[in-house]
Amino acid sequence: MRRFLNTLPGRLTCHLVAIALVVPIVTLMTMRRAEAQLSSDTRWAIVDFSDKTKDNQGLNFGGTAADMLQNELATQSQSLRGSDRFTLEMRGNVNNAVEQLGLQIPVTDQTSLLRLAQELRVSKIVTGEVVSWGVNDVSGGKQAIVGIKVMVYDAASGFAINGATAVERSAIRSGNIDTKVIVAEALAAAAAKATPTLVRQQITAAVLNTRDREALINNGSRVGFRNNQQVVVLRGPRNREQQVAVAEVFDVEPDSASIRVIRDSRGLQPGDRVQVIFNVDDLKVDLGRDGSVKGFKEVKTSGNKKGSNANVISLILVLGLVALLVSQGRSNNNNAVNNPTAEATLFPNQSGTPAVLVRWRLDLFFRGNQTVQWLIYRNDGGDTPVQVQSEPRNTFAYDTSDARTFTWYSQSDISTIVCEGLNGQTGNGTAITPGRPYQYSVASVYRISILDLPNSGTGGTGGTGTTGATGATGTTGTTGTTGATGATGATGATGTLGSTGATGATGATGATGATGATGATGGTGTTGGAGDFCYFVSQRTIIPGVATPLNKSQLRSPVINDTVTNFRNFTFSSVMNPAFTTRLEYVLQLSPYPNFPRDRTWTSAPKVATGTLDQSIAVGARFPGDTWTQFLRDTFGTLPGTQIWWRVGARNIDDVPGPAPDASTGLRYIFADPQPFNVPAPPPSAG
Repeated sequence: MRRFLNTLPGRLTCHLVAIALVVPIVTLMTMRRAEAQLSSDTRWAIVDFSDKTKDNQGLNFGGTAADMLQNELATQSQSLRGSDRFTLEMRGNVNNAVEQLGLQIPVTDQTSLLRLAQELRVSKIVTGEVVSWGVNDVSGGKQAIVGIKVMVYDAASGFAINGATAVERSAIRSGNIDTKVIVAEALAAAAAKATPTLVRQQITAAVLNTRDREALINNGSRVGFRNNQQVVVLRGPRNREQQVAVAEVFDVEPDSASIRVIRDSRGLQPGDRVQVIFNVDDLKVDLGRDGSVKGFKEVKTSGNKKGSNANVISLILVLGLVALLVSQGRSNNNNAVNNPTAEATLFPNQSGTPAVLVRWRLDLFFRGNQTVQWLIYRNDGGDTPVQVQSEPRNTFAYDTSDARTFTWYSQSDISTIVCEGLNGQTGNGTAITPGRPYQYSVASVYRISILDLPNSGTGGTGGTGTTGATGATGTTGTTGTTGATGATGATGATGTLGSTGATGATGATGATGATGATGATGGTGTTGGAGDFCYFVSQRTIIPGVATPLNKSQLRSPVINDTVTNFRNFTFSSVMNPAFTTRLEYVLQLSPYPNFPRDRTWTSAPKVATGTLDQSIAVGARFPGDTWTQFLRDTFGTLPGTQIWWRVGARNIDDVPGPAPDASTGLRYIFADPQPFNVPAPPPSAG
């Protein structure tokens, strides 16, 4: 062997073996470098929305909507990994950049938005519209309704590549509630609804290799790639990318796909990044006769597909899905809702006792059905609901700290059609236990007209009697009990006996065989059951994550109207239930106003704790030489008096999406009742 290695063929063989070993390593490093480009964080910036409300009462909620979306996206981004992860530019920095560029708020034209993105060095610029908002009188109180449209622009290409619409309502508030507060609550809920869509539609991949105007990418259907999607192809370091092509997806497999260039400027190469482009629907406001906002309708925008065949195909698909819905083939997959959430709150009006607010939207397949009742299940309740919503139009329900009794409807087998009406039974909803995490699910009791079901005509039409015109022995009409055979009088020829056919009319379906010659009317039998509807119970839709109702923390120190002259610890009670170990997150808030307006509220960094003893959060010096008076001046400016209010918010860190957003600040915590303390009066100004 040694002699062979010293020969020319031996040395060539050694070199070839070495190359064969090195090539896979180099290839792997190249692929990892492409992945590394995707794994670094992108930076997003959110600008003020435009408020399109016609009767806006002099109020503009564009900035509020942007702030609420910032809060939700910041929360979501913490749980993301890899190419999905992003960081948000601080709203103050964004507004400063707008001023430096001499732009007018809100920034709406695309050119200015891209200039702003370049100034901030961000990859994505987020803007949108408050399509409209309104406050309506509901059940003796007031309720706000808002509709928003969110758009995400890619800074490199200028394309609107992502977005979402959301319509939400606030809780019903009694008393003299401030319009700003109740609309902000609805905007916080709308932002919470839009955020998961924005995150879900971040579908990216890296180019592995290219051939002519096609390329192989390293993600497929598992992450959301579909045939015929349009994508933008980018190159360069994060937040300074350049567009190199627009392409279309084809040959999608679970972990890979191919793209074909539609338009290019620089060609494709390994390591380029691919981002799917999503179109966003418009919202049209539905106004009442008095000009009040009643609701919103989604208006489909024209996509970027070629020709009109896509519309025809879509129509065929929709018709096929509708046929599936009303057929028995739907019985094994009849979820009634999508995007359900369960959020800890206080009932009523975020100021009472611990509760959980369960909300949902109708499933696409389900919107044509007639819901009779919504059933709310809890993971400690087995097969018995703990709450019902008997007003079908309301897609929410509260699970509270009070036991309750209600009537609910069940069906032992959801694949069985019940056409004899529903039998109610009494349900006893057990009260929730504060501090215990719960998981919820939702189902619908609904009905469908018997005429809309397959084979529904067998009991009600009996219309084959049209052949009775030649027969007079109508006496055979007695078989009309089934409605379908009452017209067999055609077998008789002695029409003189037709008058005896009167007895045939006693059939349950009223076949009028008395005049055999007019047997066509024998089909007047009425129904195939005891009612006009058949009833179903949908499958339960499990709400992801948990919701943990919590008591309000009790504020310990400083006590009411105590005087605080220096930095200190703020002490409060734990809301931990010792029977259920959870990780609780607390925040401290300070404000010169008892309603904690968002722009005049200071919020501490979160503190995570698991104990049942009193907790504390320190407010300390920000830098050497900092003073309490300087902190208050820098934080709140000129104080309206010598009183500061404080409160503490709590949440289970594992709750998804977390407690219902606070009406004032939009943060997802259960807040304690605020207490005031006094601070020294500011020194008189010089001069």
